[in-house]
Amino acid sequence: MANQWLRLWHDMPNDPKWRTISRRSKQPITTVIAAYVHLLVMASIAEERGTIQVNEEDLANALDTSPQSIRAILSAMEGKVVRDNKLIGWSKRQPIKEDGSAERAKAWRESKKRLVKQTNASELQDKDKDKDKDITSLSNGDESDRLGSFGMFDEWMPDSSFPMYLVKLGVVDEAQQVPSKVLQEFRCFWCGKPDIKKTQQQWQHALAQSYQYMINREQQYGKGKQRIKKFNGIIRETSTDLSWWKG
Repeated sequence: MANQWLRLWHDMPNDPKWRTISRRSKQPITTVIAAYVHLLVMASIAEERGTIQVNEEDLANALDTSPQSIRAILSAMEGKVVRDNKLIGWSKRQPIKEDGSAERAKAWRESKKRLVKQTNASELQDKDKDKDKDITSLSNGDESDRLGSFGMFDEWMPDSSFPMYLVKLGVVDEAQQVPSKVLQEFRCFWCGKPDIKKTQQQWQHALAQSYQYMINREQQYGKGKQRIKKFNGIIRETSTDLSWWKG
């Protein structure tokens, strides 16, 4: 089954090539970037991924511009991002197949199953322990050590004790689940770096740091909005006070 997604890279929106192409084609840089995003999608769904077959009229309609503008942009892109109906750098930036997150998730689940079996066997041999002991009472750190390091995958979740871990680190005052949007962005970012491997505890610590950064950023943004609001109030008050003019 073909991929239902493709990847962008951090420098893509600010790539200097867009200004060059914009200048050559005499088209707005926003239209140039939008056209390239459409080319990425075309290349992703093509039977031979990375190749493009552009219908200038359809692309022009999609971007609310003229076919002549699209033709000028495609001409300026030749040799920069397109060569012989193929996107340059496609094989480098886009995976040939799925990024392996499903395989990593499967390996992670199997590791947890092995951990459960090993713990069960150990408890049966230890007569001093309660036979009904819940094996899930293993500490996070111990479980992480047993599971070892693994790459991020789409189904990854922090442990049930993670809310208290956030309190322990001082990220939040009361135990709470990390917002789903923060968790999704965290997983999405690290799934794009399959070579990075961490233990469960290390992934949780990284998530806590990301959450702390988001909170700090929102607090700074809120203070900035308050300062702007206060400044606007001063401007309005000054504009209606004409006592300085009367002398």
